[in-house]
Amino acid sequence: MKNYFLFDMDGVLMDSEPLYLKRLQRHMAHYGVEYSPEELEQFVGKTSVSIAETMVRTHDLPLTPQEFLAEEARHCGSFYLDSPELALFPGAEEFLDHLRERGIGTALVSSTSSKSVLSALDRFGMVRRFDAIVCRDMVSNTKPSPEPYLTAARFLGAQAGDCLVVEDSPVGIAAGKAAGMTVAALRASAIRQDITGADLEAGSYQELRGTLEEKGLL
Repeated sequence: MKNYFLFDMDGVLMDSEPLYLKRLQRHMAHYGVEYSPEELEQFVGKTSVSIAETMVRTHDLPLTPQEFLAEEARHCGSFYLDSPELALFPGAEEFLDHLRERGIGTALVSSTSSKSVLSALDRFGMVRRFDAIVCRDMVSNTKPSPEPYLTAARFLGAQAGDCLVVEDSPVGIAAGKAAGMTVAALRASAIRQDITGADLEAGSYQELRGTLEEKGLL
């Protein structure tokens, strides 16, 4: 049994990535650049800052990455607050509540900024379900570095071997494994990613709970 569960946010708590790619597609059209949905999937799992840096550099846009993100917010609104389609995956709240009932510590570990993470969690009443939160601007190195997950473990007072990570992307899976933690891949997102590096996988929170109980991890 694992005493601590550490969760990614985008693609794990909510299917935000397909929505963000559509938003990015609309924003790039503002600069006269057309991207297909398939072309945009290369950006799944990357931070908004790294995406902005790539877009500015690749298309020689006359602005800085920070200005690119500011323009995106002006054109499209606040993604985590204003996207009407954004929602938690079915069973996410119940799964987290079950962990708390069992006395299992929880943390959210995201490559998204603190402002965006807290906006999203507050919108869905999820802040209280986590004992620790680690965001992009709280670490020197983001995923696939193990630093975010090791930082969360330190906040929880946990050893890496007592932690189970729930991820959806190869970058996140690599970070969890590099931290010396067991990694479960959740395949609930509409976007399919390479999850071969994970220790186990599940297509929903219901299936995840059953698999973890069967393996003695929950």
